[in-house]
Amino acid sequence: EPGTYSITIRQPLSIVSKESPLEVTRPVVVPTVDILEDLWQFSHLTFSFVVRFFIGALLLSYGMIQSNLLLIIAGLLFMPFLPLLLAVGFGLWTREWRLAGQGILALLVATGLTATGSIVVALMTGPPMRFEPSSSLSATFLISLAIGVAASLATADDVGRREMIGLAATSQVALIPAWLGISSVFGFSPLAVTSPVESLATFFLVIGTVVGAALITYALLGMRGAAVRHFISRAIRKN
Repeated sequence: EPGTYSITIRQPLSIVSKESPLEVTRPVVVPTVDILEDLWQFSHLTFSFVVRFFIGALLLSYGMIQSNLLLIIAGLLFMPFLPLLLAVGFGLWTREWRLAGQGILALLVATGLTATGSIVVALMTGPPMRFEPSSSLSATFLISLAIGVAASLATADDVGRREMIGLAATSQVALIPAWLGISSVFGFSPLAVTSPVESLATFFLVIGTVVGAALITYALLGMRGAAVRHFISRAIRKN
């Protein structure tokens, strides 16, 4: 009886309801616990995590050497850096220190895999590297800030797709360790647009900005760590 009952699910494939599509398709606000679970899943250091990042680093670095945009994009799609940064920001705001620490650990491992993969490709090919990442610090800061805010908002409800936001964040983070890894084999050109020190400064600026933007956005969205800890404590008592 559609006039009496309505049945909806979070990803509706079919709808039997007296409500209009405007009401039925309204985005659902994601609970704090769901965000915690989602970010934890991306932050685990599993075999597939290592293999995925390493293969992504191989594709990315070879694409950078050949200046092949399609290979660069393909490599970036293999490397989900964004959830790791969001995990740090979310964990710091909600005082879920284990999640924040896991996000930092996974970020370090991912960065190391990216640099290692780029060194392997550089040793197997040869100079020159035809791709040169370059952008001003002010532009990098603004882009990273926008990515951090947009990505945090994307985890909070069901509006739109999140994949392209992740690609934008990964491009900001992954290119620098890949460039440094390749340059450590090919040599740092004195004519390069950016120096190794400037690249490292940009790398830490991107990470700090995305994490800070995520922390502030989650705070403004009203995410509360007490709800998460209450859920965890109840689960422990139940077990």
